[in-house]
Amino acid sequence: MSLASKLEVSDKIEFVGPKYADDIIPYFQNSDIFVYPGGIGLSLVHAYSFGLPVITTDNMDVHGPEIELLKQGVNGDFFTDNDSIDLANKIQRWASKILTQREDIENRCVNIIREYEYLPDRLATKVLSFFEIN
Repeated sequence: MSLASKLEVSDKIEFVGPKYADDIIPYFQNSDIFVYPGGIGLSLVHAYSFGLPVITTDNMDVHGPEIELLKQGVNGDFFTDNDSIDLANKIQRWASKILTQREDIENRCVNIIREYEYLPDRLATKVLSFFEIN
């Protein structure tokens, strides 16, 4: 018996394994929160582009530079690393916030990408400029 079955949540959880490219779109479109319990990188940008708040570990050593986009309490949250109770509490808190603030949260998620210029054309320009200078 799987853990999901033991906990009687198998009708709410689906373990799908890795997904890439267009295969991820329906999962983002049908979600309310993006939970990434380990080191996060560009997946954070993907989630924000769909307006999803992100919950991830507070272990900053494992994250990519994109973690600068996560503003605690604004467009996501950190849970205490390896603390499933804290993770569950953060998920519940954000689920409640989404019920009353969905549009505002979605806007904050999408807008942070623009504010920090995590857009393909802007990032490409920055990378090219770096190589021209060096």
